[in-house]
Amino acid sequence: MLCSSSKFFQAACSKVCAEAKEKVVRVPEVVQHPIFQSYALWVYSGKIEFDTDRYAIPNQQQAVLIHAWIAGDILDDVKFRNEAMRMLVHNIEAFCILPHARMLRHVWKSTPSNCILRGMLVSAIILHLDRDAFSEQVEGYPRELVETVAI
Repeated sequence: MLCSSSKFFQAACSKVCAEAKEKVVRVPEVVQHPIFQSYALWVYSGKIEFDTDRYAIPNQQQAVLIHAWIAGDILDDVKFRNEAMRMLVHNIEAFCILPHARMLRHVWKSTPSNCILRGMLVSAIILHLDRDAFSEQVEGYPRELVETVAI
């Protein structure tokens, strides 16, 4: 099931890959246990689910969805990544709350400059954060994010 969903697992389990010979697949550290558990459930159910009691606050849900999107990108699973993005956009629109500066720094550190997740977050900031609020928080944001918003 994992191989049919993820190009990462397809490659890791191919006969020419060293990991296939060892019968062990090493998942990148960025795909932490709770996110990998959500991913494994996604593979079987087609739904991204997380403990709503543990992640009751919209920002906590955003963090899970951002980590899920990054994991989907690393595992090269387009459908998982797209579902995480869909849920993240819905979360931002429903609550009009943007991810904290710490989470934005994590995204900018963990993704390439042409990343669609970055683009969506820049658009969300432009749409939902007024100039004064942005100015108050600018010190905590990644420099590249600030430059992109300014442009």
